[in-house]
Amino acid sequence: MNNSRVLSVGCQPCPSLFSALVLLSAYTLSGDGATHKHIPYTSRWAVAIPPEGLGKPRDIFMGITPDLDHTALTQVEGFKRTLQQFCDNSNASPFGAEHFFDPRKIWKKMTGYLSDHAPDQKKVFRELAGYSLECDLELQGEAVILQQDPEMQSEIEQVLDEKGEAMFREVGGAAC
Repeated sequence: MNNSRVLSVGCQPCPSLFSALVLLSAYTLSGDGATHKHIPYTSRWAVAIPPEGLGKPRDIFMGITPDLDHTALTQVEGFKRTLQQFCDNSNASPFGAEHFFDPRKIWKKMTGYLSDHAPDQKKVFRELAGYSLECDLELQGEAVILQQDPEMQSEIEQVLDEKGEAMFREVGGAAC
């Protein structure tokens, strides 16, 4: 596949990968696990589906990572961690300075999960679909709040910062 891009720890951000995952209209995820020398590994892929008339779907290799086990919840957390890392790397790049990458906006574009018919893979799909819906609902709620009063954004950020600091103090940490 000559149009695949590797996303891994320490790789340089690639604008074509960013545009593939952010400017797409939808995507499906896929993953598989294997064990090598008693260490479970998981590979992750996405098929990015561009808006109508803007090209063909692209296969995107999202990396291979060692995992603690190959349970459904570990796989789901791996996808969440991978997309969060993608957004963090993107936002830290020059391309990210122009475009903020919100993982919730990427998650709400997920349309499916390609797998075999094993019960654990069905659970992975249910968990990913549930998380995608959760992100969509969170974004809708945020949009409604901001439509009511656009100046409320700074008030919301202030309240969240105060709550975050209180939580850090509660668990004995130092708030930044």
